[in-house]
This record gives sequence, C-alpha cells and structure tokens, in this order.
Amino acid sequence: MLPDGVTLADIAADLSKPERYVRLALANMLAAEKEHGPLALRIGKMGTGQIPHYRLDTVSEIELLDASLTHHFPVQSFNGRNHLALVTEGEESDILREEHWSQGKMTCLELAELLGQIRAKGRRR
Repeated sequence: MLPDGVTLADIAADLSKPERYVRLALANMLAAEKEHGPLALRIGKMGTGQIPHYRLDTVSEIELLDASLTHHFPVQSFNGRNHLALVTEGEESDILREEHWSQGKMTCLELAELLGQIRAKGRRR
C-alpha cells in the first residue's frame, strides 16, 4: 500500500510506462476539465504504484475560524492499466471509497510539467 499523501510525481519512476501513463492521465484530465473546470488528480494507494488507478476531483476549501477544511468531490475515476472509466458516471462502487485514495493531489499544470520532465529524461538516454 502506498503512503497517504503520495502523488503521481512521487511514484513516477516506479510507473510501468511513465510517459504513456502520464500522457493518457493528462488527456483524461484535460477532457474532464472542459466540462467540470479545474480538477485535482489523486491516485489509488492500494497497489504498488506501477499502474495505479486515479481519480479526478473537484476541490473546495472552506475557511472556518482558524481552520481550513478541504473537500474532494470525485468527478471520474480511471483504471490505471487502460485509462478507461472504472465505473459508469453516477454509479457507486466499493473502489471509490475515500480510504482507497491518496490525499496528495496534482493539478493539470503539475501533470503537464511532470510529463515534460519524463520526456526530457527519456531524451537524455
């Protein structure tokens, strides 16, 4: 099981096919953002980190007195192996339970930067 705050950037070196994985995750995120606005990508923490499932969430932060509360609302979740939807929109599934997902998140810009880093590293070889 992966640590709770892990992000895709933290495990990029462990991904089975890093460039392909990040490119397809970014494509799914860009498509979803057209409909839902800015999203955050969170990875599943139940596996080894080689091909984690991921989900796209809207994120809202609420300030209460001296505390800040962050709420994640899942928009869509994807299979890490084929990048297709894990469940049909509106369908509930055991895999969508909050405890299965890392609290670490990445924005679309961060994901694009990660893809650039992976591609640059591949060119240096």
